[in-house]
Amino acid sequence: AKSAILVDANSGQVIYEKNPHEKLPIASVTKVMTMLLTMEALERKQVNLSDMVNISSRAAGMGGSQLYMEEGEQQSLENLMKGIAICSANDACVAVAEYIGGSEELFVQNMNKRAAELGMLNSNFINTNGLPVEGHYSTAYDVSLMSRELLKHNKIHEWLTVWMTTITVGLPTKKQTQLEITNTNRLIKTYPGANGIKTGYTGEAGYCLSASATKGNMTLVSVVLGAPSTNIRFSESAKLLDYGFAVYDSINIASQNQIIGKVKVDKGKADYVNAVTKENVSVLIKKEEKQNIRKEIPTATAAAESVL
Repeated sequence: AKSAILVDANSGQVIYEKNPHEKLPIASVTKVMTMLLTMEALERKQVNLSDMVNISSRAAGMGGSQLYMEEGEQQSLENLMKGIAICSANDACVAVAEYIGGSEELFVQNMNKRAAELGMLNSNFINTNGLPVEGHYSTAYDVSLMSRELLKHNKIHEWLTVWMTTITVGLPTKKQTQLEITNTNRLIKTYPGANGIKTGYTGEAGYCLSASATKGNMTLVSVVLGAPSTNIRFSESAKLLDYGFAVYDSINIASQNQIIGKVKVDKGKADYVNAVTKENVSVLIKKEEKQNIRKEIPTATAAAESVL
């Protein structure tokens, strides 16, 4: 592959990298960001999975992998997300973007804004689905950032791990079709613990894959870009994941919302406030170093001095 990276999903620690910041076309791996913005809109209650989305002529006219929807058809937002996550549907991406962003162009602006917020410094999105266009690129490292962020949303795992399902498509005034869709990520079926995320292929981008798997309390994200064949992208991703799980372990330090101490408050209504973890805290270590880990909570004074 032209570029690759293996990271711990919890801590973000890089385990392996090869040309991680090389700007490359990423094909349908782009849809990781499309799915992320949709999940965040759902979390804000801006939209609901039961919302019915009108399929525009532009969405219906998308080529490549698709749900073969017709102009004027309506699909639930949940069905569209299934189409994106499972069979990499280009038409579903455009429909979702138009519904959430108001237009595909505005949605793409938000994709680039979110990328900047995540620290994706070497990425630029021109469309929502990764179809070939000049100036649309990312890197293995940047893909790992948005992939890790997407995996924080529990609902997405319900779709990413589906191997095969059916969706009813077509206008009700015509003959509707029960479309059988199959996951483009075959690691879901062949790799123990695999739970995502997104394949991609164009002639320019080659064969790409952002893959994730969980064993025990450790989740790893492997990104492979520009592989010469579909078999190689899957085999190389599996080798990266195998290496990570064989050599490393993730140690939980604190759970989300866990009270880990008290901080003295000067001139406040209360003398002390609880120090609470914003999210799960873990460290990645080599397995032979597990016995060397110790946890220490600094005093409020020491913590304040370290910040200053």
